[in-house]
Amino acid sequence: MLVHMLRSNPQIVAHGEVFNYGTIGALAGEYGQRRQCSAYEEKLEKLYRSDPKAFLYDIVFDTQHRSCAGFKIKTDELFRWRYRYLRKLLARDNEIKVVHLYRKDLISQFVSWKVVNQQTGVTLIHRAEERPKVQPFRASTAAFRLFLRRVFKREALSLKLYQKHRSFVIAYEEAAAASDDVLRNLQVFLGVKPQELEQTTVKILTRPATDLLLNFNEIKAIFDDAHAARPMLSLPDQ
Repeated sequence: MLVHMLRSNPQIVAHGEVFNYGTIGALAGEYGQRRQCSAYEEKLEKLYRSDPKAFLYDIVFDTQHRSCAGFKIKTDELFRWRYRYLRKLLARDNEIKVVHLYRKDLISQFVSWKVVNQQTGVTLIHRAEERPKVQPFRASTAAFRLFLRRVFKREALSLKLYQKHRSFVIAYEEAAAASDDVLRNLQVFLGVKPQELEQTTVKILTRPATDLLLNFNEIKAIFDDAHAARPMLSLPDQ
């Protein structure tokens, strides 16, 4: 969602999940257009595999005559063994600015994750008519505890990896609500002139977790007990 919002500012090149290990993910701007040519796609993939550093700096971080360029990568991928070289590149260059996007409501995030993986498989929609039907369910408390441990571990690893970088922290809930102050400050952080950002995607789940999660109170008690140890809360003003 945030990537799509940032793309609505013409000063920003906001790529999607470019580093998909085996293949190249979504590239924005002129490189996305060039990839329609099979010869260029082959050349790009060769660079991606043979010289990931050049691919990162010459392609992904090419501002394409704009003010800034960046990409999205999820922490549940970044800290896998296969991404170790990318991690080293990112950690060494503290001129790279980092935007930490996190979810305040981890119960709702857990519900979304369960729905995607066990019911719909849908991760992105652009119109309300595309919204899939979702059935309420009962969640395993052991699964939720494991989910929290993994989220907290990835947050701690991410904060450590980027400890020397200039960082901006934004909650998913703030982006979804199009919080004027937060989105303006984010654009200033990125070095671009702030403007109203457009939302081109819509929420998949409209029913609250209290409706979808049949044992919501049981899950909430676990979350309340663990929440104080969350690494993201250790940052100032969080």
